[in-house]
Amino acid sequence: MKLTKKNICFTAIAVIIFLIFCFLPPFGEPLTGASMRVLGVLLACIVMWAGGVIHETGIVLMMTGLMAIIGGVPLETLTSAFSGSVFWVLLGSFTLGAVMKKCGLLRRIALLLLKVTPKSFTGTTIGMVIVGTVICPLVATKNAKGAIVGNVVRSVSDSMGYPLKSPQATGLHLAFWTATMIMPYMIVAGSTSTIASRSFLPEELQTKFDMLWWALYSIPFVLPLMILMTLFCIFRYRPKKGEHVGNDLSIDFLNEQLAKMGPWTRDEKLVCILTVLMVLTWVFKAQLGNIPEYASCLVVLSILWFAGCLDANTFRTGVSWENLIFIGSCISLGSILPYVGITDWIVSVIGPYTSIAFSNPFLMIVILTLLLFVIRFLLLSEGSYMSVMCALLYPLAIEAGVNPWIVAMILNNMVGSFFLPYQSSAFLSGYYAFGEDAFDVRETRVYGIAYLILSTVALCIGAVVWQMMGIWWM
Repeated sequence: MKLTKKNICFTAIAVIIFLIFCFLPPFGEPLTGASMRVLGVLLACIVMWAGGVIHETGIVLMMTGLMAIIGGVPLETLTSAFSGSVFWVLLGSFTLGAVMKKCGLLRRIALLLLKVTPKSFTGTTIGMVIVGTVICPLVATKNAKGAIVGNVVRSVSDSMGYPLKSPQATGLHLAFWTATMIMPYMIVAGSTSTIASRSFLPEELQTKFDMLWWALYSIPFVLPLMILMTLFCIFRYRPKKGEHVGNDLSIDFLNEQLAKMGPWTRDEKLVCILTVLMVLTWVFKAQLGNIPEYASCLVVLSILWFAGCLDANTFRTGVSWENLIFIGSCISLGSILPYVGITDWIVSVIGPYTSIAFSNPFLMIVILTLLLFVIRFLLLSEGSYMSVMCALLYPLAIEAGVNPWIVAMILNNMVGSFFLPYQSSAFLSGYYAFGEDAFDVRETRVYGIAYLILSTVALCIGAVVWQMMGIWWM
Protein backbone atom coordinates (compact mmCIF):
# COMPACT_ATOMS: atom_id res chain seq x y z
CA MET A 1 0.00 0.00 0.00
CA LYS A 2 1.24 3.46 -0.88
CA LEU A 3 1.22 5.70 2.18
CA THR A 4 -0.76 8.53 0.62
CA LYS A 5 -3.14 10.74 2.59
CA LYS A 6 -6.10 9.21 0.77
CA ASN A 7 -5.08 5.62 1.54
CA ILE A 8 -4.33 6.39 5.19
CA CYS A 9 -7.67 8.18 5.57
CA PHE A 10 -9.74 5.37 4.02
CA THR A 11 -7.85 2.72 5.98
CA ALA A 12 -8.41 4.60 9.24
CA ILE A 13 -12.15 4.89 8.52
CA ALA A 14 -12.31 1.16 7.70
CA VAL A 15 -10.52 0.21 10.94
CA ILE A 16 -12.80 2.45 13.03
CA ILE A 17 -15.94 0.95 11.46
CA PHE A 18 -14.60 -2.55 12.01
CA LEU A 19 -13.81 -1.90 15.70
CA ILE A 20 -17.18 -0.28 16.33
CA PHE A 21 -19.05 -3.30 14.98
CA CYS A 22 -16.82 -5.65 16.97
CA PHE A 23 -18.12 -4.12 20.21
CA LEU A 24 -21.68 -3.23 19.22
CA PRO A 25 -24.41 -5.53 20.56
CA PRO A 26 -26.53 -7.33 17.94
CA PHE A 27 -29.18 -5.07 16.39
CA GLY A 28 -31.83 -7.75 16.77
CA GLU A 29 -32.80 -11.29 15.85
CA PRO A 30 -31.33 -13.34 14.23
CA LEU A 31 -28.03 -11.41 14.52
CA THR A 32 -25.35 -12.58 16.94
CA GLY A 33 -21.99 -11.22 18.04
CA ALA A 34 -20.37 -13.13 15.17
CA SER A 35 -22.86 -11.59 12.73
CA MET A 36 -21.89 -8.08 13.89
CA ARG A 37 -18.20 -8.83 13.43
CA VAL A 38 -18.80 -10.22 9.93
CA LEU A 39 -20.87 -7.13 9.10
CA GLY A 40 -18.05 -4.93 10.39
CA VAL A 41 -15.52 -6.73 8.19
CA LEU A 42 -17.77 -6.35 5.14
CA LEU A 43 -18.37 -2.62 5.70
CA ALA A 44 -14.67 -2.02 6.31
CA CYS A 45 -13.83 -3.81 3.04
CA ILE A 46 -16.43 -1.74 1.17
CA VAL A 47 -14.73 1.44 2.45
CA MET A 48 -11.34 0.14 1.34
CA TRP A 49 -12.73 -0.87 -2.07
CA ALA A 50 -14.19 2.62 -2.45
CA GLY A 51 -10.85 4.17 -1.57
CA GLY A 52 -8.79 1.83 -3.75
CA VAL A 53 -6.39 1.38 -0.84
CA ILE A 54 -4.82 -1.76 -2.30
CA HIS A 55 -5.74 -4.11 -5.13
CA GLU A 56 -9.27 -5.44 -4.66
CA THR A 57 -8.02 -9.03 -4.48
CA GLY A 58 -5.86 -8.22 -1.45
CA ILE A 59 -8.91 -6.73 0.28
CA VAL A 60 -11.11 -9.75 -0.46
CA LEU A 61 -8.43 -12.14 0.87
CA MET A 62 -8.34 -10.13 4.09
CA MET A 63 -12.14 -10.24 4.22
CA THR A 64 -12.21 -14.03 3.84
CA GLY A 65 -9.54 -14.58 6.49
CA LEU A 66 -11.10 -12.24 9.06
CA MET A 67 -14.58 -13.70 8.58
CA ALA A 68 -13.13 -17.12 9.38
CA ILE A 69 -11.11 -15.95 12.40
CA ILE A 70 -13.53 -13.62 14.17
CA GLY A 71 -16.81 -14.58 12.52
CA GLY A 72 -16.52 -18.34 12.75
CA VAL A 73 -17.65 -18.81 9.14
CA PRO A 74 -16.58 -22.30 7.94
CA LEU A 75 -14.33 -22.80 4.94
CA GLU A 76 -17.00 -24.47 2.81
CA THR A 77 -19.17 -21.35 3.17
CA LEU A 78 -16.33 -18.86 2.65
CA THR A 79 -15.25 -20.61 -0.54
CA SER A 80 -18.63 -21.87 -1.76
CA ALA A 81 -18.24 -20.23 -5.18
CA PHE A 82 -14.99 -22.10 -5.84
CA SER A 83 -16.70 -25.48 -5.50
CA GLY A 84 -19.57 -24.48 -7.78
CA SER A 85 -19.84 -24.23 -11.55
CA VAL A 86 -19.37 -20.44 -11.76
CA PHE A 87 -15.65 -20.52 -10.97
CA TRP A 88 -14.96 -23.11 -13.68
CA VAL A 89 -17.01 -21.23 -16.27
CA LEU A 90 -15.04 -18.09 -15.45
CA LEU A 91 -11.76 -19.99 -15.63
CA GLY A 92 -12.70 -21.31 -19.06
CA SER A 93 -13.78 -17.89 -20.32
CA PHE A 94 -10.65 -16.17 -19.01
CA THR A 95 -8.42 -18.82 -20.58
CA LEU A 96 -10.21 -18.63 -23.93
CA GLY A 97 -9.74 -14.86 -23.86
CA ALA A 98 -6.00 -15.36 -23.35
CA VAL A 99 -5.82 -17.81 -26.26
CA MET A 100 -7.79 -15.46 -28.56
CA LYS A 101 -5.48 -12.60 -27.68
CA LYS A 102 -2.47 -14.78 -28.42
CA CYS A 103 -3.70 -15.90 -31.85
CA GLY A 104 -5.27 -12.56 -32.90
CA LEU A 105 -8.76 -13.95 -33.54
CA LEU A 106 -10.74 -10.97 -32.18
CA ARG A 107 -8.83 -8.48 -34.32
CA ARG A 108 -9.49 -10.54 -37.46
CA ILE A 109 -13.21 -10.84 -36.65
CA ALA A 110 -13.47 -7.07 -36.13
CA LEU A 111 -11.82 -6.29 -39.48
CA LEU A 112 -13.93 -8.84 -41.37
CA LEU A 113 -17.18 -7.46 -39.93
CA LEU A 114 -16.22 -3.89 -40.87
CA LYS A 115 -15.71 -5.03 -44.48
CA VAL A 116 -19.42 -5.84 -44.86
CA THR A 117 -20.88 -2.69 -43.24
CA PRO A 118 -21.43 0.68 -44.99
CA LYS A 119 -18.29 2.81 -45.06
CA SER A 120 -19.74 6.24 -44.11
CA PHE A 121 -19.50 7.55 -40.54
CA THR A 122 -23.01 6.30 -39.82
CA GLY A 123 -22.29 2.93 -41.40
CA THR A 124 -18.97 2.56 -39.59
CA THR A 125 -20.63 3.52 -36.30
CA ILE A 126 -23.19 0.75 -36.83
CA GLY A 127 -20.29 -1.52 -37.80
CA MET A 128 -18.57 -0.85 -34.48
CA VAL A 129 -21.80 -1.79 -32.69
CA ILE A 130 -21.96 -5.01 -34.71
CA VAL A 131 -18.32 -5.80 -33.87
CA GLY A 132 -19.00 -5.38 -30.14
CA THR A 133 -22.14 -7.50 -30.44
CA VAL A 134 -20.50 -10.42 -32.25
CA ILE A 135 -17.44 -10.70 -30.01
CA CYS A 136 -19.52 -10.35 -26.83
CA PRO A 137 -20.02 -14.09 -26.13
CA LEU A 138 -16.46 -14.98 -27.11
CA VAL A 139 -14.68 -13.33 -24.16
CA ALA A 140 -16.10 -12.86 -20.65
CA THR A 141 -14.03 -9.82 -19.69
CA LYS A 142 -14.92 -6.41 -21.10
CA ASN A 143 -11.40 -5.25 -20.22
CA ALA A 144 -9.89 -7.79 -22.63
CA LYS A 145 -12.34 -6.91 -25.40
CA GLY A 146 -11.63 -3.21 -25.02
CA ALA A 147 -7.87 -3.68 -24.91
CA ILE A 148 -7.76 -5.99 -27.94
CA VAL A 149 -10.25 -4.20 -30.23
CA GLY A 150 -9.57 -0.64 -29.02
CA ASN A 151 -6.54 -0.26 -31.26
CA VAL A 152 -8.57 -1.54 -34.23
CA VAL A 153 -11.08 1.26 -33.62
CA ARG A 154 -8.21 3.76 -33.45
CA SER A 155 -6.66 2.58 -36.71
CA VAL A 156 -10.06 2.77 -38.45
CA SER A 157 -10.60 6.31 -37.14
CA ASP A 158 -7.15 7.40 -38.32
CA SER A 159 -7.65 5.83 -41.74
CA MET A 160 -10.88 7.82 -42.17
CA GLY A 161 -8.94 11.01 -41.51
CA TYR A 162 -10.74 12.07 -38.36
CA PRO A 163 -8.72 14.57 -36.29
CA LEU A 164 -7.61 13.59 -32.79
CA LYS A 165 -10.31 14.15 -30.16
CA SER A 166 -12.82 15.04 -32.86
CA PRO A 167 -16.49 14.15 -32.32
CA GLN A 168 -16.18 11.51 -35.05
CA ALA A 169 -13.14 9.76 -33.50
CA THR A 170 -14.78 9.89 -30.08
CA GLY A 171 -18.09 8.62 -31.49
CA LEU A 172 -16.55 5.55 -33.13
CA HIS A 173 -14.95 4.50 -29.86
CA LEU A 174 -18.16 5.07 -27.89
CA ALA A 175 -20.14 3.08 -30.47
CA PHE A 176 -17.90 0.05 -29.94
CA TRP A 177 -18.06 0.57 -26.17
CA THR A 178 -21.87 0.75 -26.34
CA ALA A 179 -22.18 -2.80 -27.67
CA THR A 180 -19.35 -4.07 -25.45
CA MET A 181 -21.22 -2.73 -22.44
CA ILE A 182 -24.85 -3.52 -23.33
CA MET A 183 -24.70 -6.96 -24.97
CA PRO A 184 -23.49 -8.75 -21.80
CA TYR A 185 -26.82 -7.82 -20.18
CA MET A 186 -28.29 -10.28 -22.66
CA ILE A 187 -25.43 -12.77 -23.15
CA VAL A 188 -24.54 -14.25 -19.76
CA ALA A 189 -21.15 -15.51 -20.96
CA GLY A 190 -20.23 -12.02 -22.19
CA SER A 191 -19.31 -10.55 -18.82
CA THR A 192 -18.12 -11.65 -15.40
CA SER A 193 -20.65 -9.31 -13.78
CA THR A 194 -23.57 -10.97 -15.62
CA ILE A 195 -22.26 -14.40 -14.66
CA ALA A 196 -22.06 -13.22 -11.05
CA SER A 197 -25.60 -11.76 -11.07
CA ARG A 198 -26.98 -15.09 -12.30
CA SER A 199 -25.03 -17.07 -9.70
CA PHE A 200 -26.78 -15.17 -6.86
CA LEU A 201 -30.25 -16.20 -8.07
CA PRO A 202 -32.02 -19.00 -6.20
CA GLU A 203 -31.28 -22.41 -7.73
CA GLU A 204 -34.73 -22.81 -9.26
CA LEU A 205 -34.45 -19.43 -11.01
CA GLN A 206 -30.99 -20.27 -12.32
CA THR A 207 -32.56 -23.34 -13.90
CA LYS A 208 -35.44 -21.33 -15.34
CA PHE A 209 -33.22 -18.50 -16.60
CA ASP A 210 -30.60 -20.58 -18.37
CA MET A 211 -28.47 -18.82 -20.97
CA LEU A 212 -31.08 -19.22 -23.72
CA TRP A 213 -34.06 -17.92 -21.73
CA TRP A 214 -31.96 -15.21 -20.09
CA ALA A 215 -31.16 -13.89 -23.57
CA LEU A 216 -34.75 -14.14 -24.83
CA TYR A 217 -36.31 -12.51 -21.77
CA SER A 218 -33.80 -9.65 -21.87
CA ILE A 219 -34.66 -8.62 -25.45
CA PRO A 220 -37.49 -6.18 -24.47
CA PHE A 221 -34.89 -4.15 -22.55
CA VAL A 222 -31.63 -4.72 -24.42
CA LEU A 223 -32.94 -4.14 -27.95
CA PRO A 224 -34.50 -0.70 -27.25
CA LEU A 225 -31.42 0.34 -25.27
CA MET A 226 -29.05 -0.73 -28.05
CA ILE A 227 -31.09 1.15 -30.66
CA LEU A 228 -31.37 4.30 -28.53
CA MET A 229 -27.65 4.42 -27.67
CA THR A 230 -26.60 3.70 -31.26
CA LEU A 231 -28.81 6.55 -32.48
CA PHE A 232 -27.30 8.78 -29.80
CA CYS A 233 -23.77 7.99 -31.05
CA ILE A 234 -24.78 8.68 -34.66
CA PHE A 235 -26.63 11.96 -34.11
CA ARG A 236 -24.30 13.30 -31.43
CA TYR A 237 -20.99 12.65 -33.22
CA ARG A 238 -21.68 12.62 -36.98
CA PRO A 239 -20.35 15.54 -39.06
CA LYS A 240 -22.70 18.49 -39.06
CA LYS A 241 -24.72 19.23 -42.17
CA GLY A 242 -22.49 20.89 -44.75
CA GLU A 243 -19.33 20.04 -42.79
CA HIS A 244 -16.74 17.90 -44.54
CA VAL A 245 -14.67 15.94 -42.04
CA GLY A 246 -12.62 12.91 -43.00
CA ASN A 247 -13.50 10.31 -45.61
CA ASP A 248 -15.41 7.07 -45.90
CA LEU A 249 -13.75 3.95 -44.57
CA SER A 250 -11.57 2.44 -47.30
CA ILE A 251 -11.98 -1.22 -48.15
CA ASP A 252 -8.32 -1.13 -49.23
CA PHE A 253 -7.30 -0.20 -45.69
CA LEU A 254 -9.21 -3.17 -44.25
CA ASN A 255 -7.71 -5.53 -46.83
CA GLU A 256 -4.26 -4.18 -46.00
CA GLN A 257 -4.77 -4.83 -42.29
CA LEU A 258 -5.99 -8.36 -42.98
CA ALA A 259 -3.06 -8.97 -45.31
CA LYS A 260 -0.65 -8.03 -42.53
CA MET A 261 -2.25 -10.74 -40.39
CA GLY A 262 -1.82 -13.30 -43.13
CA PRO A 263 -4.24 -16.16 -43.87
CA TRP A 264 -6.30 -17.80 -41.16
CA THR A 265 -4.00 -19.85 -38.94
CA ARG A 266 -4.82 -23.32 -37.68
CA ASP A 267 -5.07 -21.95 -34.13
CA GLU A 268 -7.55 -19.23 -35.14
CA LYS A 269 -9.78 -21.69 -36.97
CA LEU A 270 -9.75 -24.21 -34.13
CA VAL A 271 -10.36 -21.61 -31.40
CA CYS A 272 -13.20 -20.05 -33.40
CA ILE A 273 -14.94 -23.39 -34.10
CA LEU A 274 -14.59 -24.69 -30.54
CA THR A 275 -15.78 -21.41 -29.00
CA VAL A 276 -18.88 -21.34 -31.20
CA LEU A 277 -19.65 -24.98 -30.34
CA MET A 278 -19.16 -24.28 -26.63
CA VAL A 279 -21.51 -21.28 -26.70
CA LEU A 280 -24.10 -23.36 -28.57
CA THR A 281 -23.98 -26.06 -25.87
CA TRP A 282 -24.66 -23.32 -23.31
CA VAL A 283 -27.53 -21.79 -25.26
CA PHE A 284 -29.20 -25.12 -26.05
CA LYS A 285 -28.33 -26.74 -22.74
CA ALA A 286 -31.82 -28.14 -22.11
CA GLN A 287 -32.12 -29.55 -25.61
CA LEU A 288 -28.71 -31.27 -25.33
CA GLY A 289 -29.42 -33.19 -22.16
CA ASN A 290 -28.45 -30.46 -19.65
CA ILE A 291 -24.72 -30.54 -20.29
CA PRO A 292 -23.22 -28.37 -17.51
CA GLU A 293 -21.66 -25.12 -18.76
CA TYR A 294 -18.43 -25.78 -16.89
CA ALA A 295 -18.09 -29.25 -18.44
CA SER A 296 -18.12 -27.98 -22.03
CA CYS A 297 -15.66 -25.26 -20.94
CA LEU A 298 -13.19 -27.77 -19.56
CA VAL A 299 -13.49 -30.07 -22.59
CA VAL A 300 -12.74 -27.15 -24.94
CA LEU A 301 -9.70 -26.14 -22.88
CA SER A 302 -8.36 -29.68 -22.91
CA ILE A 303 -8.75 -29.90 -26.71
CA LEU A 304 -6.94 -26.58 -27.12
CA TRP A 305 -4.15 -27.88 -24.90
CA PHE A 306 -3.83 -31.10 -26.91
CA ALA A 307 -3.78 -29.06 -30.13
CA GLY A 308 -1.02 -26.77 -28.85
CA CYS A 309 -3.16 -23.60 -28.93
CA LEU A 310 -2.91 -23.42 -25.15
CA ASP A 311 0.28 -23.98 -23.22
CA ALA A 312 1.49 -23.66 -19.65
CA ASN A 313 2.94 -20.19 -20.18
CA THR A 314 -0.33 -18.81 -21.61
CA PHE A 315 -2.30 -20.49 -18.84
CA ARG A 316 0.07 -19.09 -16.22
CA THR A 317 0.48 -15.54 -17.47
CA GLY A 318 -2.54 -14.92 -19.73
CA VAL A 319 -5.25 -15.75 -17.20
CA SER A 320 -6.14 -13.02 -14.71
CA TRP A 321 -5.84 -15.22 -11.63
CA GLU A 322 -6.18 -12.34 -9.18
CA ASN A 323 -9.54 -11.40 -10.72
CA LEU A 324 -10.70 -15.02 -10.60
CA ILE A 325 -9.94 -15.20 -6.88
CA PHE A 326 -11.58 -11.83 -6.30
CA ILE A 327 -14.79 -12.69 -8.18
CA GLY A 328 -15.07 -16.12 -6.57
CA SER A 329 -14.62 -14.69 -3.07
CA CYS A 330 -17.19 -11.95 -3.73
CA ILE A 331 -19.75 -14.42 -5.09
CA SER A 332 -19.31 -16.44 -1.89
CA LEU A 333 -20.95 -13.53 -0.03
CA GLY A 334 -24.21 -15.02 -1.31
CA SER A 335 -23.61 -17.93 1.09
CA ILE A 336 -21.83 -16.05 3.89
CA LEU A 337 -24.47 -13.41 4.64
CA PRO A 338 -27.37 -15.90 5.00
CA TYR A 339 -25.14 -18.17 7.13
CA VAL A 340 -24.58 -15.49 9.79
CA GLY A 341 -28.17 -14.21 9.64
CA ILE A 342 -27.46 -10.84 8.03
CA THR A 343 -29.73 -11.48 5.05
CA ASP A 344 -32.73 -12.39 7.24
CA TRP A 345 -32.12 -9.33 9.42
CA ILE A 346 -31.99 -6.97 6.43
CA VAL A 347 -35.22 -8.41 5.04
CA SER A 348 -37.00 -8.07 8.41
CA VAL A 349 -35.86 -4.47 8.95
CA ILE A 350 -35.88 -2.98 5.45
CA GLY A 351 -38.37 -5.32 3.74
CA PRO A 352 -41.56 -3.49 4.78
CA TYR A 353 -40.23 -0.21 3.37
CA THR A 354 -38.85 -1.60 0.11
CA SER A 355 -42.11 -3.46 -0.47
CA ILE A 356 -43.80 -0.09 -0.93
CA ALA A 357 -41.25 1.08 -3.50
CA PHE A 358 -41.17 -2.30 -5.24
CA SER A 359 -44.98 -2.43 -5.55
CA ASN A 360 -44.83 -0.08 -8.55
CA PRO A 361 -42.51 -1.33 -11.30
CA PHE A 362 -41.73 2.13 -12.71
CA LEU A 363 -41.11 3.64 -9.27
CA MET A 364 -38.83 0.72 -8.47
CA ILE A 365 -36.83 1.24 -11.67
CA VAL A 366 -36.34 4.97 -11.06
CA ILE A 367 -35.41 4.56 -7.37
CA LEU A 368 -32.95 1.72 -7.94
CA THR A 369 -31.41 3.36 -11.00
CA LEU A 370 -30.71 6.64 -9.18
CA LEU A 371 -29.52 4.85 -6.03
CA LEU A 372 -27.15 2.60 -7.98
CA PHE A 373 -25.89 5.54 -10.06
CA VAL A 374 -24.69 7.15 -6.81
CA ILE A 375 -23.30 3.87 -5.43
CA ARG A 376 -21.22 3.38 -8.57
CA PHE A 377 -19.23 6.50 -7.62
CA LEU A 378 -18.12 4.59 -4.51
CA LEU A 379 -18.01 0.92 -5.53
CA LEU A 380 -15.85 1.14 -8.63
CA SER A 381 -15.10 -2.56 -8.95
CA GLU A 382 -17.79 -4.38 -10.95
CA GLY A 383 -17.23 -7.51 -8.86
CA SER A 384 -17.65 -5.86 -5.47
CA TYR A 385 -20.59 -3.75 -6.67
CA MET A 386 -22.43 -6.71 -8.18
CA SER A 387 -21.77 -9.08 -5.28
CA VAL A 388 -22.73 -6.67 -2.51
CA MET A 389 -25.84 -5.39 -4.31
CA CYS A 390 -27.06 -8.87 -5.30
CA ALA A 391 -26.61 -10.12 -1.73
CA LEU A 392 -28.61 -7.16 -0.39
CA LEU A 393 -31.29 -6.57 -3.04
CA TYR A 394 -32.27 -10.09 -4.15
CA PRO A 395 -33.75 -11.06 -0.76
CA LEU A 396 -35.59 -7.71 -0.58
CA ALA A 397 -37.05 -8.28 -4.05
CA ILE A 398 -38.18 -11.79 -3.14
CA GLU A 399 -39.76 -10.46 0.07
CA ALA A 400 -41.67 -7.88 -2.01
CA GLY A 401 -42.79 -10.56 -4.48
CA VAL A 402 -40.59 -9.27 -7.32
CA ASN A 403 -38.62 -11.67 -9.47
CA PRO A 404 -34.93 -11.06 -8.54
CA TRP A 405 -34.05 -11.57 -12.21
CA ILE A 406 -35.59 -8.12 -12.78
CA VAL A 407 -33.21 -6.70 -10.18
CA ALA A 408 -30.35 -8.48 -11.96
CA MET A 409 -31.26 -6.59 -15.15
CA ILE A 410 -31.25 -3.25 -13.30
CA LEU A 411 -27.96 -4.06 -11.55
CA ASN A 412 -26.30 -5.09 -14.80
CA ASN A 413 -27.61 -1.96 -16.47
CA MET A 414 -25.83 0.20 -13.90
CA VAL A 415 -22.57 -1.72 -14.29
CA GLY A 416 -22.26 0.05 -17.64
CA SER A 417 -23.22 3.42 -16.23
CA PHE A 418 -20.41 5.84 -15.52
CA PHE A 419 -20.10 9.60 -15.36
CA LEU A 420 -16.31 9.80 -15.10
CA PRO A 421 -13.80 7.41 -16.73
CA TYR A 422 -12.31 6.27 -13.42
CA GLN A 423 -15.63 4.59 -12.58
CA SER A 424 -15.11 1.86 -15.20
CA SER A 425 -11.88 -0.09 -15.52
CA ALA A 426 -13.37 -1.81 -18.59
CA PHE A 427 -13.89 1.55 -20.32
CA LEU A 428 -10.38 2.64 -19.38
CA SER A 429 -8.91 -0.50 -21.00
CA GLY A 430 -10.48 0.44 -24.32
CA TYR A 431 -9.70 4.13 -23.79
CA TYR A 432 -5.97 3.53 -23.35
CA ALA A 433 -5.92 1.08 -26.28
CA PHE A 434 -7.71 3.66 -28.46
CA GLY A 435 -5.30 6.36 -27.30
CA GLU A 436 -5.61 9.15 -24.76
CA ASP A 437 -4.59 11.64 -27.43
CA ALA A 438 -7.46 10.66 -29.74
CA PHE A 439 -10.48 10.58 -27.42
CA ASP A 440 -12.27 13.63 -25.98
CA VAL A 441 -12.63 12.47 -22.39
CA ARG A 442 -15.11 15.29 -21.63
CA GLU A 443 -17.66 13.41 -23.70
CA THR A 444 -17.85 10.66 -21.07
CA ARG A 445 -20.01 12.97 -18.95
CA VAL A 446 -22.41 13.67 -21.83
CA TYR A 447 -22.49 9.98 -22.73
CA GLY A 448 -23.02 9.01 -19.08
CA ILE A 449 -26.05 11.29 -18.65
CA ALA A 450 -27.52 10.16 -21.97
CA TYR A 451 -27.04 6.53 -20.95
CA LEU A 452 -28.69 7.10 -17.55
CA ILE A 453 -31.77 8.64 -19.17
CA LEU A 454 -32.09 6.29 -22.15
CA SER A 455 -31.41 3.14 -20.12
CA THR A 456 -34.17 4.15 -17.69
CA VAL A 457 -36.53 4.57 -20.63
CA ALA A 458 -35.49 1.15 -21.99
CA LEU A 459 -36.03 -0.48 -18.58
CA CYS A 460 -39.54 1.00 -18.43
CA ILE A 461 -40.25 -0.43 -21.90
CA GLY A 462 -38.96 -3.76 -20.66
CA ALA A 463 -41.11 -3.51 -17.53
CA VAL A 464 -44.29 -3.24 -19.62
CA VAL A 465 -43.39 -6.32 -21.66
CA TRP A 466 -42.13 -8.34 -18.67
CA GLN A 467 -45.42 -7.78 -16.85
CA MET A 468 -47.32 -8.92 -19.96
CA MET A 469 -45.06 -12.02 -20.08
CA GLY A 470 -45.79 -12.72 -16.42
CA ILE A 471 -42.20 -12.75 -15.20
CA TRP A 472 -42.10 -9.50 -13.18
CA TRP A 473 -43.80 -10.91 -10.07
CA MET A 474 -42.87 -14.10 -8.25
